[in-house]
Amino acid sequence: MVTPLESLRARIRSRAGREIAKGEVWLGSDLFAGAAQDTVDNHLRLADQLNHALVCFSVLTPGTVKPDLGYRYFNLSDLEQAAKSWDGPVLAVVDGPFQEMVNTLGLMDVLTLWMGDWEAVASHYRTFAETVRNLVDRISDLPVAGVVFADDLSADTGPMVSPDSLDTLCTPFYSKIVAKLKARNKAVLLHSCGRLDPLIPLMNSWQMDGLAAIQSRINSFETLFARFSHEMFIIGGIEADLLEARQPDHDGLGWLKDLVRAGHGGNLVLGSSCGLFRADFLKRVKTLYAMADA
Repeated sequence: MVTPLESLRARIRSRAGREIAKGEVWLGSDLFAGAAQDTVDNHLRLADQLNHALVCFSVLTPGTVKPDLGYRYFNLSDLEQAAKSWDGPVLAVVDGPFQEMVNTLGLMDVLTLWMGDWEAVASHYRTFAETVRNLVDRISDLPVAGVVFADDLSADTGPMVSPDSLDTLCTPFYSKIVAKLKARNKAVLLHSCGRLDPLIPLMNSWQMDGLAAIQSRINSFETLFARFSHEMFIIGGIEADLLEARQPDHDGLGWLKDLVRAGHGGNLVLGSSCGLFRADFLKRVKTLYAMADA
C-alpha cells in the first residue's frame, strides 16, 4: 500500500525531474505587487516560473482575523481551485492550536499564563484545537496532497516551554488529527521556528511525515533524518541571510552547497526557512536555485 508520503514524494520527483526539488511554504503578497494581485492563479504562475515541485496555500476558518505577516490566507474554495487546476502537489498550511493562541492572546501573555494558570492554558488550547480540527476536517475532503501545521513551539535556544508540557497539551490533538489525515491519504508536515532537536520524540510519536520551512543552521538535517523513527522529508535549506544579502557570503553559499550535495536520499525539498516576502528575494532565490542545480 502506498503511503501518503510516498505518494507526495512521487509527485514531487515527477515535477522536479533531475533537478533538486524546490518549493516554498509562504509566498508574500509583495511578490505579486500587492494584495490585489495575490491570487490563486498568480501563485500557481509564479510556482511554475520558479520550477517549484509543490505549492502551498495558507488557509483559515471564515471570519477568523489573523495578524498581518506579509502573506494572505486563502479560503477553502481557493484551495480546491488550486488543487484541481495545478499539475503538481498542493498543500494546505494551517495554523496549529498553539499558534492560534499566540495569534489571539500574544506570545508573552501565553507564556505568562503558562507559568501561572495551567488550567486556563489547557482550556484555551482545547478551544483553538477544536477550531483547527473543524477546518482540517473540511480540508481533508479536498484533493490536496497534504497539510502543513504552522505551530511555533520553539525558539532558537529550544522549546518555548518544556517538552513534557507540550506532550501533555499537544499530543492528544496531533496524534488523532495526523492519523485521521493519513487515513484520507494526506501527508502531514510540521513547521516550527527554532531548534527542534528536543522535540523529535514528540514529532515521532505524532507520526509527522516531515518538517517544513525549518532553520538549517540550528537544526542538523542529518540528525533529524537519522533520529526520526520513520522516513520523512524536509522543506528547507535556504536561510534568511542568503535572501537578504545583495551578495551572499562565501560561508553561507558553502553551507547551502554542502546541504544540497548531501542529497538525503531525495528527501529534501529546497526552500527557505522564512518564506519569500520581498520582491528582491525573487532574483536572489533564482540565483541560489541555479547554484544548487549546478
